[in-house]
Parts: sequence; C-alpha cells; structure tokens
Amino acid sequence: MRLPFCLALAAATAAAAADPAPLLKPVAPPAGQVRVRVPVAEDKTTFMQFKAVVPTPKGKDGKTAEAKVMLDTLPLTPVVTLKTWERWGFEVPPNRTGVIPELVIPAGQLAPNLPKGRDVELRLTNVKVEIREPGMGQDPTWGHDLRLSLRELTKGADRAAEPRVYFADKFVELTAPAAAVKKLDAGPDALPDPAVDPDAALVPVAGPHTAQTQQLPPVFAFASVNGHTAYKTAAGKAETVNAGVASTFNWWGGSGVMLTMNTARGCGVELTDEKADDGGKAVVGKVKELRLGVLTGPGLKAPRDVVLKDLKVFVSDDESAAYVLLGTRFIEDHFADAVYGCGPDGAWRFHARVKPDLLQDVKTRTPPPKKP
Repeated sequence: MRLPFCLALAAATAAAAADPAPLLKPVAPPAGQVRVRVPVAEDKTTFMQFKAVVPTPKGKDGKTAEAKVMLDTLPLTPVVTLKTWERWGFEVPPNRTGVIPELVIPAGQLAPNLPKGRDVELRLTNVKVEIREPGMGQDPTWGHDLRLSLRELTKGADRAAEPRVYFADKFVELTAPAAAVKKLDAGPDALPDPAVDPDAALVPVAGPHTAQTQQLPPVFAFASVNGHTAYKTAAGKAETVNAGVASTFNWWGGSGVMLTMNTARGCGVELTDEKADDGGKAVVGKVKELRLGVLTGPGLKAPRDVVLKDLKVFVSDDESAAYVLLGTRFIEDHFADAVYGCGPDGAWRFHARVKPDLLQDVKTRTPPPKKP
C-alpha cells in the first residue's frame, strides 16, 4: 500500500533528519586561492604518508626523485636522513641544514570548480630541512625519505590555509595560493565528500586547543592523567599535562597513546616490566584515567570530558620533555569522523563523534590522590 504524499514526505523528512550531518562545512577559498586535497596512506611505520617528487640538482635535464613523505601534525622541523639527501644529489652543507628548492605533491582540487579533471600538483618551494644520521638505531624519518610537518604545507599561514586532517577518510585539505597549484586537466570530475558515520547515537564534540607556543604545539585546553592536570618533575620543575594529536605515532600496538617518562612519573602512571616494541628503551605503562576537555550540545557550547579508563600506554625514555601524544590508532578506536584542523580564527580544534557513555560532566573531575 502506498502512503499518501504528505505522509511519505514526513517519513522522508524524519529519515533525513536522523542522518548525522557532516561535522564541518566545506571551505570556500577566497579569490586567488584554491582548496586542495592530498590523499594519505598507511603503512607499518606511520598512518600519514604521501608520495611527492623532488627535482634533483640536475632538474634542468628533467631528472626527479620520488620521495616518500611522512606527514607530522606536530610542528617539528622537516627532517631527511643523510643517505636520502645524498641520494637526491644535493651537497651536504657543513651545518647539516639543507633547502629543498621544490617539492611537488599530487593532489585534487576541491574549489573552485574545474571544467575537467580535478588532478593538480601542489608545489612547495624552499623547504628547509635538517639532515640527520640515524642515532641509537632509530631513523629520524621512521623509514621515510622526508618527515614533513603539517605547518610546512601551510607555510605557517594556518589561518589562511585552514588545514584539516581527516583521519577516517585518509586525506588532508588546505587552501593554497593559485600560483602554487598546477592544473593537470586529468582525473575525476568530482571528489567524494568526507564520510559520515551512520550511527545516530554518536555525539558530536569539539576539543578546543590552546594556542601554539615556541615550546609546544596546540594541545587540548584541558587534559588530565589519573586526575593530574599538573605535576612537578624530579628536578622540581612545574609541568602541565599537555595532550596533543600525533599523526605519526604508530610503532606500538597498545592504546595508541604515548607519554614521556616525566609525565608518567609525575601523574602516577604504573610502569610495567613489558617492553614497548620500538627498538629502544621505552616501556609499557597503565593509565587509570585519561580526560580530554570537549564542547558538545547545541552550538557546541556545553563543556564535557571524554573519559577513558585503564589504558595501556607507551612510555618513552625521554626525561627532558613533558607531553601526551594521542596517536592515530587511539583516535580511530574512540572517535568517529575525526578531523583535526585550524579554523579561519586561527584556533586549532579536534572535531569528532563519540559514544555518549564516554562523556562526563566536568563536575565529576576529581583531584589526584595525595602522595603519602
């Protein structure tokens, strides 16, 4: 039996209303700018990588070298190994600081529309890099030709570029000057929209971040480990619990969270005898509770905490730094449709959907246990 038109329309409207909406609206680039998308892939050593081309010093002869690039959401200096630098044919400067004249990255153009084919090339110029040799058995590029910061893609103009890292969809979007993008008149006529998890029970959240400083990347405005938001190191230095997104963390199969030894000790993390599989001296720890401050509800104005219990974490042997790195596997396990990016206001945020039972009122925060 067919439903009357008014009832069919009402049913269709209700079904549409139940479908989760995209977390973020598409970015419309201003005149003279284009919005591009760089696809990324996953392998054994990192979740975020893409291919690029480096014109060698003999580029006038049309020679190029392929580069396997690891994309780092942390704003670290780009790094290549000495072996890679020499393979590309560049001379090694005495200070081991080099400049890649041009890095060509395959991408797709999102906006403005192209008459045919979305394939383009994003060209970065004068990429300053540190040239390092592997130390203590560890490769500074983790098996890649180049470790490149997301900030290098934007050239530090985060507000104008509005970069976004889509973890589930495996791509990065940003706005770039038209002069930096070469159209190829090839490829698909349209690019797919970001996927939306169909689970209507998931709750949209946004994790506001503090502004970047010279010492720290953007980190969650609120984070606590075992109830600690701050602590003192063995040397008596006051530290804050700083939790940030780390796209490259993918060398241990625990929860996907890494703490420095300073943070683990200061927050009372239980250290086990289990060695982490990283080729170094890192160990496995147990975090009783990790909290991340987010906003949710209508207009994303209601403060809540994402609360996770009993996490096995990677504890590095770094006793000079203090931070919590939230790796891609951790994000994929607990956050649907996750997007990390910078808005036109210059503020960094982490958007996602979470299970409602992970959210707790901020009033449930408890102080850390007092040390005996």
